[in-house]
Amino acid sequence: MNISVNSSFFIMVFGLALDIILGDPVYYYHPVRIFGRTIEYFVKIFIKKKDSPLINFLKGFLTYILVVAIFVIFYLFVCFFLTNKIIKIIFEIYIFYSLFALKDLVVHINRVLININNNDIKNSRKELSKIVGRKTSVLDKNGILRACLETLSENFTDSIFSPLTYFFLGEFLFGTKKYFFSYGIVFMIIYRITNTFDSMIGYRNEKFEYFGKFSAKLDDVLNFIPARLGILFFVMSTLIMLKSPINGLKCFLQDRKKHNSPNSACSMSYIAGFTNVYLGGDIEYDYGISKKERLNKHGKEIETDDIYISIKLVYISTVLTFIVYGIILCFV
Repeated sequence: MNISVNSSFFIMVFGLALDIILGDPVYYYHPVRIFGRTIEYFVKIFIKKKDSPLINFLKGFLTYILVVAIFVIFYLFVCFFLTNKIIKIIFEIYIFYSLFALKDLVVHINRVLININNNDIKNSRKELSKIVGRKTSVLDKNGILRACLETLSENFTDSIFSPLTYFFLGEFLFGTKKYFFSYGIVFMIIYRITNTFDSMIGYRNEKFEYFGKFSAKLDDVLNFIPARLGILFFVMSTLIMLKSPINGLKCFLQDRKKHNSPNSACSMSYIAGFTNVYLGGDIEYDYGISKKERLNKHGKEIETDDIYISIKLVYISTVLTFIVYGIILCFV
C-alpha cells in the first residue's frame, strides 16, 4: 500500500513539536483567550436576571451558535485568501498548536511540585490557583497534590486527547476531499469553543444554570467517546512503561460514574488505580462546597512521585496518540 503523507500529518507533527519546545505561551491574542473574551462579551449583552429559564436557555444557545459561527467563518475566510499552500499549512499548524496544550499544563504542575518539595505551602497554593478553580487557600499538602493529579487527569481529556481526536476525525472523514480548508481544524475549533463555554459558564448556579446548559451538555456529548477511548491509550502506555494496567482498569470500571460529569472520572479513575491513590472527595470553591465521591477510596495518600509517574503516563499516551492517528491518516 502506498503511504500518502498529506498536510494532516505535517500539521500534527509540527504542532506537537511546537508544544514540546514552546509550551503554550500566554499572550493577549491567544485563540483560546479570544474565545473566552468573545464569550464574556456576549454573556454581558444577553444574560438578564429578569429572564425566564426558557429565555435564558435560548439566549445561551444563540450565544454558542454565534461564537462558533464567528470563528469558523473567520478560519474559512483566512484559508480562502491564503493561496500559497506553505503559508496555509503554517497557519493551520499555528491553529492546531494553539488549541492543543500539553507542556504548559505540565510546567504549571511542576512549579507546584517544586514548592511542595521545598515545603513552601504558601507558594504551592499560589501556583496551583493558576490552573484550578477550587479554593486553594484552604488546602494542605495532600489537598494540593490531589488537585494537581485531578487537574492533570481531567485535562488529558479536555486539552490533549479530545482536541487530537476531533482533528483526527475531521481529517479521517473529509481529508481526502480537496477543500481549501481543513475539516480537522474546523472540528478542533468547535470542540475547543465548546470546552471553553463549559469551563466559563457551565455552572449550576443562579446565573448560569440555564444560560450555560446547552454548551455544558454538548461538552458532555463531545467528550463522551474520547474520555473512554483515551483509557485504551492509557492501557497501551502503561504496558510500554512495563507496568500492569489491571488496577487502573479495575478502578475505571468501578468508579468512572462517581462524578457529576459523565466523563471527568474516566481518566481520573484510571490514574487513581494506576498510582493506587485516592482522588475525588469534596471540593471547596468560592461559591461553596461541591460534594463528590472518592475514587479508589481505599488508595493511599498522594506523594509527589505519583504525580511524576502520571505525567510520564500522559506524555507517553499523547505521543502514542499522535503515532496511531498519524499512521492512520497517512493511509487516508
